[in-house]
Amino acid sequence: MISCGAMVDARNIDILVDAQEPPVEYAPAEPSEISRRISENIIPLIPEQPLLQIGIGSIPESLLAGLQAQGIGDLRFVGMAVDGLADLYDAGLIATDELWPTLRSRPRSSWARGD
Repeated sequence: MISCGAMVDARNIDILVDAQEPPVEYAPAEPSEISRRISENIIPLIPEQPLLQIGIGSIPESLLAGLQAQGIGDLRFVGMAVDGLADLYDAGLIATDELWPTLRSRPRSSWARGD
């Protein structure tokens, strides 16, 4: 097992690079009034049980905050994970049901950055 705040079975790792320098940190972007307005216009377009891909920046951060504020759940995500996804998971808004049997009640990501 490899430990860095979480346990990962080494058999689940395809490539591991040992480095002397710490990883680059990603600081979440602070949502602006413009990004909040954009998110307010996007949220009504999101279908039930959506599969979303979120990037980095103030618009994705605003969108995640808006989804949480409105209590929109049954969400599924692919790609990278950002801090806002942890907040949605803690709020019980990320789907971990029979539609995603491989999750076994845990979200998965191809890579993650954040605190």
